[in-house]
Amino acid sequence: MVIGIDGGGTKTKLMLLDEQNNIMDVINVGPSSIRTVPFETSIQTLVDGLKKIITPQLIVTSIFAGLGDVTGEEDAKRVVDALKASFPRLNDIKITVKNDVYNAHAGALNGE
Repeated sequence: MVIGIDGGGTKTKLMLLDEQNNIMDVINVGPSSIRTVPFETSIQTLVDGLKKIITPQLIVTSIFAGLGDVTGEEDAKRVVDALKASFPRLNDIKITVKNDVYNAHAGALNGE
């Protein structure tokens, strides 16, 4: 299973997909844009959402998070490190964090 996250200044959507890209679950939580709300709030929102979507028996191999206000690798590393520190189950999962514009491009280009 993989998880895609679209995090913005007003809401965050988390989507769980299986190996064939079938949507298995979708949840919405609060804002997670890293500068629109305090950084700690962004991380807590993401952790709360991940705890709702990742059940104990679920095997997740990777997470992609497109978050508002991520401006580079330093921001991305800070988010990944904070997520793993806040939710140890994520330590063995590949997590990629980019600006939410990546989500917009993928949606507009139908994943191409």
